[in-house]
Amino acid sequence: MAELSPTAAADYARRRRLRLGALLFQLGYYMQDPGDVAAAIYRRGPSIYVQFMDGQVRLVNGTRVEVLPLEDAITRCKDALGGHPLHSS
Repeated sequence: MAELSPTAAADYARRRRLRLGALLFQLGYYMQDPGDVAAAIYRRGPSIYVQFMDGQVRLVNGTRVEVLPLEDAITRCKDALGGHPLHSS
């Protein structure tokens, strides 16, 4: 498989981040304020949130933190729409 050009790779990454955001919105997560937008934080509550950073996704539920690759987080969100938990217990 051929490697993507830098422009195509950036476009693909942007579309995947948008997909993650759309799934999180469907799950009831939202960006609360401009600081959340700048930090790419989607909140469900004060201590329950998802943050995208450097190609990784942090799932935070209180003191429990999971770090997943972007594609795994998208898969986890799709599963959560089907009734599975987004955050591990």
